[in-house]
Amino acid sequence: MKSRHRFNYSAVLFNSLFGYIFENTTNTRFFISSRQNSFLFDSNQIFMMIAYISVLLFAVQAFAITCPPGMTYGNDTSIVTLPYSVSQVYSIVGDFKNITWNGVPYSAVALNGTDNTVGTARIYSLLGANITETLLASTYTTDYYYQNLYASLTAPSLNITADCPYDALTVTSICDGTASVLNQTITFCSTNADYFTSLIHELHTEHAVLVGTYLGGANFTSCPASNATVTTNSTVVPPTPSADSNGATNISWDFTTLFSLLTALILFQTLY
Repeated sequence: MKSRHRFNYSAVLFNSLFGYIFENTTNTRFFISSRQNSFLFDSNQIFMMIAYISVLLFAVQAFAITCPPGMTYGNDTSIVTLPYSVSQVYSIVGDFKNITWNGVPYSAVALNGTDNTVGTARIYSLLGANITETLLASTYTTDYYYQNLYASLTAPSLNITADCPYDALTVTSICDGTASVLNQTITFCSTNADYFTSLIHELHTEHAVLVGTYLGGANFTSCPASNATVTTNSTVVPPTPSADSNGATNISWDFTTLFSLLTALILFQTLY
């Protein structure tokens, strides 16, 4: 039985609806008043407020996970720094079908659709486990690469089943482009979460090191003095799980915190 990945599209629809409205009222200005204050907003300011809130709600819902009975929630992050540019790393990890850097021969990977296309799944075996990974998102620039998968795994010999709604690889440029940080973060439900956490951390670390081996095997020590600037990209941190009365694991955000964040965004845009 797979975990239920609750994905709420209301934020996207909310954003799209108001985006359409304000696209047709570009120069409109809105006057909002209360007993204490009066504020004058133009359509762009209001649209930005809605966009900020929509993105926040979208991120909150994207990480809502409920594990079924017999499975528990887990997550892991592996970070490896390589003395190679994002473009160099992308040349190894950027082809969806080609996961030789995972120790899987190219011919051993099957696709159910077009390579490098969102919605396509790759199917293969590794260490006795049957794995299916569906491409959910992929973004590449010369200084940043992001790939997110939905993965499912069954390993009969290890008596492990895992369902992973968030399995992301992020490659970020540092040292003015002369090095890269590989961040592999995964959230999952598993029949043996502790063992799976240990196993996936070891595999993710080994795979990142193998990328460096393919590129020449150099080790990262520090940024050169002339390239000391470090640039990173922020990531969303999955919320902490809590067990319900049925023993299932639920992921939820504290709505007091959420309300405070939304209020802060509105006030920020008001003062803008």
